[in-house]
Amino acid sequence: MNTKTLTAISFAFVTLLAAGCSDESKEKYNEASSQATKAAKTAGEAVSADARTAQDKMKVAADQTKVSAEQTLMTGKVKQALMSANGLEAKNIDVSTEAYKITLKGTVPNKDQKDQAEQLAKAIGGNGFTVINELTVK
Repeated sequence: MNTKTLTAISFAFVTLLAAGCSDESKEKYNEASSQATKAAKTAGEAVSADARTAQDKMKVAADQTKVSAEQTLMTGKVKQALMSANGLEAKNIDVSTEAYKITLKGTVPNKDQKDQAEQLAKAIGGNGFTVINELTVK
C-alpha cells in the first residue's frame, strides 16, 4: 500500500474509534495515527531509495554488458579479416580486445605481414579502437 492509502485508513480508523471515546483516548488514537502515517512515509521513502539504487546498478550492468559485447564482436571481426586476408599467415596471430584496444600478439614471417595485420585491424576497428601491434617477425 502507498502512503496515501495508509494515511486514509489510519484517519478513518481513528475517526471511527474516536467518535465514542474520551478525550484521552482520542488523543492516544490521534498519536497512533500520526505515528502510523510517519512509519508509512518512512517505509515508502526507503522503498523508493532501494528502487533507485537497483535501477542504477542495473544500468551499470547493462552498460558493462554492452561494452563487453562490443569488445567480443570486434575481436571476432579482426580475426576473420586476418584469416581472410591474401598473403597473410594469420594462424599464429592472437587477437584480444579490451578497453577499446585491439592487441595483436604472436609471430609472422616478415615485417610486411606484421604491417598488413596492423592495417587490417585499424581498418576494422575504425576511430573507436586503438591497435597495439605486438607481433614479432620470425
